Amino acid sequence: VCLGCGLLVERIAGFALSGRLLASLGLALVIVVASLTTDSSSIARYTTAVVVALAVGGYASSWRRVRALRPDRWSLGVGLAIYLIAAAPVVLSGSAAFLGYFTLNDAAVHFALIDQLLSHGHDLSHVASSSYAALLHSYISTGYPIGSQVALGAVRPLVGEDVAWIFQPFMAVIVALGAVALYELLEGVVRPRSLQALCAFIAAQPGLLYAFYLEASVKELATAWIITVTVVLVFVTVRRQAGVRRVFPLVVAVAAGLDILKLAIVPWLALPVATAAVLLGWQWRHAVRRASPKRVAVVLGGVAAATFALAAPVLGSASTFLNVANAVLTAPNDLGNLAGPLQKWELFGIWPSGDFRFGPVKNIRATYALIGIAAASAVFGVLWLWRRRSFAPLLLIAGNSIAVIYLLSRASPYASAKVMAIYSVSVVLSAMLGAAALHDSGRRIEGWGLALVVAGGVLWTNAIGYHDSSVAPRGRLSELSSIDNRFAGQGPSFDNLSEEFAAHFLRRTDPVDVALSPPPARAGVARTVAQVRLPWDPDELAFSYLEQFPLLVLGRSPVSSRPPSNYQLAYEGSYYQVWKRTTSPEVLTHYPLGSELSSAAVPACAAVKKLAKLAAARHARLAYVVRSPSPALVPTLATRPPNWGEIDGDPDGLIPREGSGVVSGAIAVPQSGRYQVWLEGSFGHRMDVALNGRHVGSVEYELGPPGQFVSLGEVTLAKGAVAVTVSGPTNNLRPGYEGGDRILGPLVLTPSSLPTAVAEIDPARAASLCGRLLDWIEIVR
Repeated sequence: VCLGCGLLVERIAGFALSGRLLASLGLALVIVVASLTTDSSSIARYTTAVVVALAVGGYASSWRRVRALRPDRWSLGVGLAIYLIAAAPVVLSGSAAFLGYFTLNDAAVHFALIDQLLSHGHDLSHVASSSYAALLHSYISTGYPIGSQVALGAVRPLVGEDVAWIFQPFMAVIVALGAVALYELLEGVVRPRSLQALCAFIAAQPGLLYAFYLEASVKELATAWIITVTVVLVFVTVRRQAGVRRVFPLVVAVAAGLDILKLAIVPWLALPVATAAVLLGWQWRHAVRRASPKRVAVVLGGVAAATFALAAPVLGSASTFLNVANAVLTAPNDLGNLAGPLQKWELFGIWPSGDFRFGPVKNIRATYALIGIAAASAVFGVLWLWRRRSFAPLLLIAGNSIAVIYLLSRASPYASAKVMAIYSVSVVLSAMLGAAALHDSGRRIEGWGLALVVAGGVLWTNAIGYHDSSVAPRGRLSELSSIDNRFAGQGPSFDNLSEEFAAHFLRRTDPVDVALSPPPARAGVARTVAQVRLPWDPDELAFSYLEQFPLLVLGRSPVSSRPPSNYQLAYEGSYYQVWKRTTSPEVLTHYPLGSELSSAAVPACAAVKKLAKLAAARHARLAYVVRSPSPALVPTLATRPPNWGEIDGDPDGLIPREGSGVVSGAIAVPQSGRYQVWLEGSFGHRMDVALNGRHVGSVEYELGPPGQFVSLGEVTLAKGAVAVTVSGPTNNLRPGYEGGDRILGPLVLTPSSLPTAVAEIDPARAASLCGRLLDWIEIVR
């Protein structure tokens, strides 16, 4: 699609562009067109058809050009190599998902916006009140930049996948196209081709920008790409013969930049666009003098009209965006997902910490030595460019430097991190050009040596970042999607886990996010701020609040209560249960029992008799659910590695740190039989569970919200003490090892024949419930 649209841009421009630019130009056109069509609710759903038609038109009008195209092996190699590096964390995890899960969950916003904008544009009248609706309104009403997102939405129907599963490949393509654009920028500047390719390859993946890729930050990646493309097009445009048509590719690129970042792109593109205007004005001065004033006015008016038309979505929301951006992005204490302001040393692309938000723990001296070498090389590289009058890379570096000086003086720590990520491309490019300068001066061995040192530092950083990346749990999120398909339109639904991506995957059931809208608890239940993300048991909620929801989407858990008797199980998968409210029985009173690690308790006989008396007075019945004991091993109370830290607000969970470890202890099995084994936690690399020395199951790549339980299967156990060991996480070269979102919680055993059926009893016989282990008691009619 991008190549076809690029050919169309080339055809309109009236001159042959470098083949390396065609796909980037095509993507820019897709961004512009998709932004225009989704700006109107009446034509938003035709976006894919429009984009495909433009691509077909490009191929049809340039068929001879297509047949003559031959890929340059060096630029093709650079693009493919960058794509493979970008793809590695997903591919080598074995799960075709997206990255940055729980590191930065902005991807949930992108998914929701793409679905909304490509189907209904900015019209939210069809969306019922829910967390999904609140999320959409908070972004669409503020003029949030959506250019790169709607471009993906435009082509998504062509592959028939949910947008979540093609989001990371889309960003990998953007990074690859950025590398090819850098290669084009260095054409005629760096020799030999192999060194030119290495410079572009490394400059396209500075550690900080790669870290933003690993947390699925599409806007920053797209911004870095479009800035490079725009600078390249400035020089492509001014080197061609006079003619208004030749500025069309540059106009498309600038318009795409505005759609990607709204008016926040202006500081980045100001110098390139001003340079183009000055140079073109100088070239056209004689033609303007000879032409009539009317013709000049018509031409300039046409160019202005075309530019304003392409940028219409940006200009229409400019005032709102500026007000919001000025308030949010300049807040001095806004850290976003950061632990603190980033150190400016990260600009050099070398920061081997695994998480860019924190400093390196190991090899600190080597890190700063490499940064020092890169800094000296960058200065040398810029001086070399100036001496050689290599204006294209100089314009990129100078324009970005001016933008950074301005933006960092105003931006919040969170916004500054984004600015630094974009600018790091120019810094690393300068460092690599220092090596090219040595090579150009005749010191070829030294030049290659310096290039490999800088490249090694960047690749070292990215290898550690790859290893510690967070891969989204495709299996669980896909199950949410299947629930959404099955129960669409039957909401609103209550999701008891703090899962931000439920806003996308359950969007047609109108879900409520308990993290964004904490529900009212029943009397006697209180939560601290640190416990806001823990799962909500149905018995914790105010009964009147729970009854508002026709659907309850509950994470499967051995310690969760059964919903009230007027809910029936409608679906059970590997991760979730869906309970659907029924018209009968009518629940008059719900008396919950149980505790944190058990859904049941033995009620006081006085309380049972009181409920029976009240039921008899109301001519009602008593309903109840019998439970069996569920023995558990709590890791914070077991033998464990001393450096595995506890979690604020969750007294039962640990954070595995510094490699593999073993948690061991014993639990008492009340009676012989078959038991299902459950392990609570959020897992990257594999954790293994053994009972009495026998391996019973393992879990890996199951990141999830606090309170998530994973079933490890069933095992036959004899009555008595059972030795339990939980070991891991295994350390290997696959991605997804360390991070604060890796949690180990309790191991729980539940009888495989665990009863959850609701039974009823006449109030006159209520005394028989005394001394029994119950989930809850209800008065029903």
